[in-house]
Amino acid sequence: MAYFVRSSNGVESTATTAHTLDIPTSVQNDIIILTVVTNGGSNATSISTGWTQQENTSGGDELWLWTKVQGATPDTSVTINWDANERFTYTMAVIRGGGTIITSSQNSNSKTPTAPSVTPTSANALIYYSGSGGGSNIYAPEGMYMVDNIRDGSNTSVFSAYTYHPTATAVGTEDFYLVRSAAFNCTMATVAILDDGNGDIDGYHDLTAGAFEYIHFMNSDGGILSAGTK
Repeated sequence: MAYFVRSSNGVESTATTAHTLDIPTSVQNDIIILTVVTNGGSNATSISTGWTQQENTSGGDELWLWTKVQGATPDTSVTINWDANERFTYTMAVIRGGGTIITSSQNSNSKTPTAPSVTPTSANALIYYSGSGGGSNIYAPEGMYMVDNIRDGSNTSVFSAYTYHPTATAVGTEDFYLVRSAAFNCTMATVAILDDGNGDIDGYHDLTAGAFEYIHFMNSDGGILSAGTK
């Protein structure tokens, strides 16, 4: 079963056409998810070898989402090139035990911006969310583990969070919560990471009405790794 290992985040506050970011410590076959949020001033023209662009959605902010599967000698950095000087916020996650990746993204002009649904094709998928907070902080709904929430003043902000989905069915949309006085056209992404099939780790879900689901392993700081039934 895919599981979250660690992440990094940052603000690239110097506007330039090339930005190099450090990749968190990872090993062969780890999946790296990189989410970049800009204010839509330029386009990414290239990225380091081995990365796949999964999503690019524009709105009030613009979201770029890339993934990479680490090779025998894991990369330690990634460079993004832009067609004009750019500054941005980013979050980068290391996922282990993952296989197929299914993604979707959308704009959501609201104080409770909505992340789109995806449909895993197998049970116990890791569901990872990332996107913009419209230059303000953003908070996840009940049952998610919030990983990152960082902002570049009032320019851009980015968040990431995750949970698990017990069955091979649509996960449904999820509403997040902005800390601001008005709606904003946020860009939101949903990523399902399926099990790699190696059988190295599994989870348990109690689907009894009113029960909470717990994955039977813990994050390093004791985070609950699955949404509770509501």
